[in-house]
Amino acid sequence: MGFCAASDVSGLAKNLIGEVDMFTSSTSPGISLVDSWISSGCGWIETAIQAHGYSVPPASTTSVYGHLKHCNALFATA
Repeated sequence: MGFCAASDVSGLAKNLIGEVDMFTSSTSPGISLVDSWISSGCGWIETAIQAHGYSVPPASTTSVYGHLKHCNALFATA
């Protein structure tokens, strides 16, 4: 589980996946690896949020959620 989806990562990594629009089991990196990176990034983000006294996960309706989604996608892309 993460703040973003693999499709958010593929939008930032067009040069990695070439002609296809989305990560799959046939792309390199594959969808399972990208999902793992998203999950890892989410864990790092939630740890930082908790360290500042906030509860996790934040509601998707909060104003900060869009920023967290983007940060999570950037983490997975990197």
